[in-house]
Amino acid sequence: MVRRIPTIGRTYRHIARYGEIIGILVKYGFDDLLATFQLDRRLNLRGQKGTDPGVRQLSRGNRLRMAFSELGPTFIKLGQFMSSRPDVLPPEIIVALRDLQDSVTPFDPQEAVHVLERELQKPVVELFAEFSEVPVAAASMAQVHRAKLGDGTPVAVKIQRPMLEQMIETDIDILCAMASTIERHVGEARYFDPVSICGEFAHSIRKELDFRNEALHMERFAENFKSDSTIRVPRVFRPMTTRRVITTEFIDGIKATDVSKIREAGLDPHLIAERGTNLVLRQIFEHGFFHADPHPGNLLILPGNVVCFLDFGIMGLLSPTLKEYIVSILLGVVNNDPRRIVRIIAEESHHSIIDPQGLEYEVTELLEDYGLVSLRNINLGELLSRLMRLIVNHHIKVLPGFFLLIKAIVIIEGVGYSLDPEFTLISHIELFAKKMLAQRVNFFSGLYKMFSSSSELSRILGGMPYDVKEIISLIKAGKMHVEFEHRGLEPVLSTAAVLVNRLVFSIVLAALIVGSALVVHSGIPPRIFEIPLFGIIGFIAAGIVAFWLIITALWRKKI
Repeated sequence: MVRRIPTIGRTYRHIARYGEIIGILVKYGFDDLLATFQLDRRLNLRGQKGTDPGVRQLSRGNRLRMAFSELGPTFIKLGQFMSSRPDVLPPEIIVALRDLQDSVTPFDPQEAVHVLERELQKPVVELFAEFSEVPVAAASMAQVHRAKLGDGTPVAVKIQRPMLEQMIETDIDILCAMASTIERHVGEARYFDPVSICGEFAHSIRKELDFRNEALHMERFAENFKSDSTIRVPRVFRPMTTRRVITTEFIDGIKATDVSKIREAGLDPHLIAERGTNLVLRQIFEHGFFHADPHPGNLLILPGNVVCFLDFGIMGLLSPTLKEYIVSILLGVVNNDPRRIVRIIAEESHHSIIDPQGLEYEVTELLEDYGLVSLRNINLGELLSRLMRLIVNHHIKVLPGFFLLIKAIVIIEGVGYSLDPEFTLISHIELFAKKMLAQRVNFFSGLYKMFSSSSELSRILGGMPYDVKEIISLIKAGKMHVEFEHRGLEPVLSTAAVLVNRLVFSIVLAALIVGSALVVHSGIPPRIFEIPLFGIIGFIAAGIVAFWLIITALWRKKI
């Protein structure tokens, strides 16, 4: 249940954080949002500093990125989460949020040691032969320290920031309350459902808070590539991994985009770009389990042109259905086939397309923009992002996981270009997509699907005699019931009920008028001014009923 803004003010912690968030939003020029969402009426904003004129000159996207950076871990993660949602944010905001750096000031090393000892329930000196209190990296949620195990194995110890979970839960409360307010006061919000998005984000960040999930991701990832010598996945040390601490093999390599160092080490940037791309596409098309944030900081290059992936906190997951959906769309893009694209979107969408001809025209227009561009020069990430915006503009529900996939493709395409200016992602994707399509229609795959279907049919037929016997027993015992459910008749029934009520009251009104007239005509005592009293009462009652019918018909339209 999403708590509304007045409820949040019940604790000082929420009030203080709410004021801090509003103050930073005002500082970076988002005070216009306060009036839009009517927050200026709900909160006492006196004393908040205005926006610096120099800040106002920056683009809205850059100001939002700066505000999120200052607001801390939850909002940094929110910015990264929203940078993969073209269905919600405009392109310029998404581009700015993609530059949001998850790098902050390290926290006190003594606090890190305290968290480590509390989680592993031993003193540091018993856990490690060496432990460096100076972190080698610090991010919004954790920082990494180098250490050595008793046997001399170098490891990286990732330690969660103290009190992080409490801070994130407070921020989630506030964000979800804001989402509820947006739904109430912004009409267009129904198209992107901010409360559901807040729920998705809350689920995502809570999973990331538990480092045991990251350990599982790393182990599954390593298993998928266990026979591939072109990739390295750091080993996880399970006995030294908990909810707030994860210990992995320490990998020392060259950052993927540091081309000069790569060349100095005698490595081949072109080969690295090819390998890295193939590894990401294998994750997508073969495993359906992919690294959702393969930016340069999470990619190291090792001797032998080996690619090492780091930071497995957020992973993308594709169902078999979604993989086929993506392959079909990508082949439609590669083959310049807008009808195929629109047909697949229509088949997989949970909602009917309101204007399929309009969507097909816009997709055709989009593909025409790239029609005269050679395959080598097509920016696939940009093309897919534009296609997603078209789909979103037509209010079509996109299957889960698609946005993360596009984000991963955009990132790896950028890394590939930085390594090799001649790099072309679309040609690699075409090969993988056609390979998957061939697997889908080959003879043995067809036989397997037929066998699976026949096995299921056999199971159903095998249980049919029992099911028929059970139905006959229910009929004999008189326990067989058939239920009918009508849908869509509620407005008709409601209107009919109103009409019947009005008809009944009209008949009563007519009876009162006729009856009162007969009483007056008869002259039955008692009389007032020679007019029978009961006749007067009848006419007054008839007048009241008539007046009430008129008022309800005009104002309420129903009784």
